[in-house]
Amino acid sequence: MKRLWLLLPFMLLASCTPKMSERPPHEDQVEAPVDREADLRFAEVEESFRQGTKAEARVLAVAFLDAYANHAGAPALRLRLAQGYFDDSRTDLALHHLGKLDEDHPRSAAWKKGQLLRARALASREQGLEAASLLDQRLAEDGLGSESDSARSQLQALLDGGLAEDELREFLRRRSNSPESSRARLALARRLIAAQSREEAEPLLEAIMSDPRAGLLRNQARDLLSGMGAELPDFSELPAAEPRADLVGVLVPLSGRFSVYGEAFLEGARMALSRYNALELSNLEMVVADTKGEPVSAALAARELIRGRGVGSLLGEVLTNPTVAAAVEANARQVPMLSPSATAENIHEVGDWIFQNSITSEAQVLALARHAFYEGLAARFAVLYPRQGKGQDLARYFGEIVQELGGEMVASVAYEVGMTDFTGPLEQIRDAQPEVLFLPGESDQLLLIVPQLHYHDIYGQILGNEAWNSRRLARLGGPRVEGAIFPSDLLLSRDRPLYQEFSQLYAQRTGQEANPIAARSFLGMTTILEILNDGARSRSEIREQLALRLDDRGESEQRREALAGQVTFMTIRSGEIRSFGGEDFFRLD
Repeated sequence: MKRLWLLLPFMLLASCTPKMSERPPHEDQVEAPVDREADLRFAEVEESFRQGTKAEARVLAVAFLDAYANHAGAPALRLRLAQGYFDDSRTDLALHHLGKLDEDHPRSAAWKKGQLLRARALASREQGLEAASLLDQRLAEDGLGSESDSARSQLQALLDGGLAEDELREFLRRRSNSPESSRARLALARRLIAAQSREEAEPLLEAIMSDPRAGLLRNQARDLLSGMGAELPDFSELPAAEPRADLVGVLVPLSGRFSVYGEAFLEGARMALSRYNALELSNLEMVVADTKGEPVSAALAARELIRGRGVGSLLGEVLTNPTVAAAVEANARQVPMLSPSATAENIHEVGDWIFQNSITSEAQVLALARHAFYEGLAARFAVLYPRQGKGQDLARYFGEIVQELGGEMVASVAYEVGMTDFTGPLEQIRDAQPEVLFLPGESDQLLLIVPQLHYHDIYGQILGNEAWNSRRLARLGGPRVEGAIFPSDLLLSRDRPLYQEFSQLYAQRTGQEANPIAARSFLGMTTILEILNDGARSRSEIREQLALRLDDRGESEQRREALAGQVTFMTIRSGEIRSFGGEDFFRLD
């Protein structure tokens, strides 16, 4: 009885979910009981896995798959079994279920993930050559979709150090036209050099340097040849790849200490590309380069994507310094680049080919002050700001706007970062009796200040900067954070419907709330894809459309005005960050 109660939600869900079982025409009444039985048994298997009874769950899963091989949940269940057996070092059983996945559900989403797992399983059995050949063949067929980048990383790791000398030779024989052939040659050349077979290594390195697809590997080949004392071939005049407007280059840190941000950024870009190609029946593409989160690597990665791959535009990077380095390279080569997540406000000033899909702090402050004056009908304003960082600039600019609007700045008080007792500054604010208090700062500082507002009898409307987009602050800040108004650090008003769609897709894909870095990447990539789909056929046309869409025209004051009109306001309700007024587009139904 207890199990039946636990299964009830799944039974209700199953009863209203379309089924994928094949059904003869006009026999719905005959087949419906079979469908319900299948869904009930599938729910039982899922519940068994959830309760941690691994052995029982596997028995139930195998029995289910034998009976209902075409059920909608069968591919994922088969992959789950394979992954479980692999994790338990039972590789034979893992490969068995992956083979069944090949037979029953080729090209499914689970099958694509299964190809990566099959390669790992083969490599664990010292069959690295078979693993590398499998991945390279699947990538050549372009059949792995969103798993392609992970497959390519796995393949490169095998070629870099997972194959023996004879396996590298056989890979080059089997996959002579592979884009990764230069990587295999480089790995083989290193082994030959270590074995003092330099005469055999030299032609391999020269072949790498003459391959336009080799990218940054050419630098490594050149260094090895130089170390051997060989005469270096001149590859500086190698023809650049033909520019392709429909190919977007994505710059992300996939290795190094910032790789977690890079994976999130890449996931957002993949989601955008997959969604857009399916929606518009288009065939737009992206190619990825690892910046390692370092400026020099980012500049080289940008150069390789532009010259070696011919990308029509660039998206990225995640962090400011690598973004600036890549932007300098992109601007010099007149390739449009969109930065959707780097926090520096003036990256677009690198040149006419560089754009940012973000709202500057000045535009946020302008929008906040206008809202308080016109919508809140406030006349008396104060600001409490940190003396260090951007605090002084924000306070000064806020005061200038208030005075231009006709309001009165009754207090502008600074505090030192590191303070814990804010009695002095807060008494100055209280004595001024403002109707609105602008309170910029970092979330850790704000957590100390906000609870003291009530103690010092400060009750005016609070305005905050983008640092208020902190769940920790919303939940720990106490009653005084309730109703504060602050700008979204993520969302332009024009992106609201698209963000809602992203949130739903992300929840379906990961079961988690939207990742802000993935969201920024998704929105930025979609902007580029829309431009391409609208007919941009060259790098210059992409640049022109980016300038129009992102209001990147005229002087900084004009740009600030345009961006201020796109600010989305947020507030805190019941300890949660919500949109301010209107539809709550941040909250999923």
